[in-house]
Amino acid sequence: MNYDNNFDIRNYISELEAHRKKKNKYKCPNCDTFKLTISPSESEYQCWGCGDTAAIARILTEPERAERRRQRDLTATSKSKPKLKSQRVKGTPIPSSDNPTPSGNEPTELDNLGSDNPTPSGNEPTELDNLGSDSLAANPNEPTELDNLGSDSLTPSENERTKEDSSIPPAQAANQTPKLRKKKQSRHTGHTKKAKTAKNPPLNPPPNPLHLYHVQHLVGEGFTIEEITKFHEDGEICSLSAEEALNLGFKVWDGQEWISSAGLFMRFTPTFGQLRLDNPIVRPNGSIAKYLTPVGYKAEAMLPPGCEVITEGWKDAKIATLRSGIPTGAVAGVSHVRKALPQNSRLITLFDADGRLNPSVFSSLFYAGEWLHGKIQLLPEIAQFPKAGLCEYFKAGHTADDYRKLIDSALTPEAFLLKWPLTWANMPDHRRSTAVRVCLKIASFALGELEQDDLIKRIAKTTGSSRKLRDILNKYLQPFQQKATHE
Repeated sequence: MNYDNNFDIRNYISELEAHRKKKNKYKCPNCDTFKLTISPSESEYQCWGCGDTAAIARILTEPERAERRRQRDLTATSKSKPKLKSQRVKGTPIPSSDNPTPSGNEPTELDNLGSDNPTPSGNEPTELDNLGSDSLAANPNEPTELDNLGSDSLTPSENERTKEDSSIPPAQAANQTPKLRKKKQSRHTGHTKKAKTAKNPPLNPPPNPLHLYHVQHLVGEGFTIEEITKFHEDGEICSLSAEEALNLGFKVWDGQEWISSAGLFMRFTPTFGQLRLDNPIVRPNGSIAKYLTPVGYKAEAMLPPGCEVITEGWKDAKIATLRSGIPTGAVAGVSHVRKALPQNSRLITLFDADGRLNPSVFSSLFYAGEWLHGKIQLLPEIAQFPKAGLCEYFKAGHTADDYRKLIDSALTPEAFLLKWPLTWANMPDHRRSTAVRVCLKIASFALGELEQDDLIKRIAKTTGSSRKLRDILNKYLQPFQQKATHE
């Protein structure tokens, strides 16, 4: 199987490590095993280890694509900077080392006037403060999660998902009329300030004792009293009142004021944590907040030493690490991977079982694997726990060996995408149509032509219909085809 019709792996044989004894056998750059077979007369190739021809082609062609991107960036930069003839007004002294004139590269007060997005004033509460550059680093030409896929029809995951409440109070938003704004300058250096990349301030909840209700909840999740006691002694968990939670930034704007709830605090890092609300809050948009992160804090991940796996939720990560011995880290929500973890971390991403039936969660899983350049996996479906996380996984009787096998069977994002349609048998109809579009949109840029054809056959087999599947895929392919034509 080939990655696409234009890729010929024979052009890259010099970059592959050949098997010492077997002819036409090479070391696979994706799985590092000598199971890659290449036909000497044709461009056919196959790895009998990982089977992921798309990943092999992508790894081999990455230097070329990186060079093309670099050349495009240089071209774009040169075009965006008009050449101005330097003129010196008569009578103006010639610059010298003792009397330097400002260079054209120094920021001025008129830089970038007319921004359509005025910055909020310092008194306006917003979660956009202290956002890191990770969430802004994506190439604007790259497809984004669920872009133009009818997100209005997406049903929010009924599992305990967390979303950052970034809404600005309407009363304050009404006063934010578009204005011409000058870039703020530091009063100390005079240089224009860039986007905030500072670390989060310390998050120090009061050392309150655990309420009995919270102890019972943790016991129900599978933890022992001894483990819970140690978590509390180490400052990893505590009980917060509604007032304490509000003061720490765990809050939601209800349209008139900030509100919060008492809950169980769980620490991810010294500067980030999450609150499980005792009384879930209904947001103005109708979604229900069961977990909150502090407003204005950049997302951070909990990473134990030697971390191999990243999952969603503090409790799931802790229970997996304790019961299996496999260091498992956590992010506060499925959309936090790009914001909380550095690119190419090569961690395995593992999400809850309901990711099979929720296109939004699956999309986050796929892009997490792409961002981390690692494999992805979903927990198996468990009859008594439809939305099974790792706490439910181990409560159902799974062992450390089962968890190791699950992790070892993780697939590359592209291979998992091909497998995903085969799990749609129990998916509700209103989600299946969205799943088809999500699947085909991802395939338009992540898979080669042969893999796209294979995916369409699998979708048709699951849905019982192949009508318009190729038309939908072609619609998503058009931007890439037009871009390739221009290049």
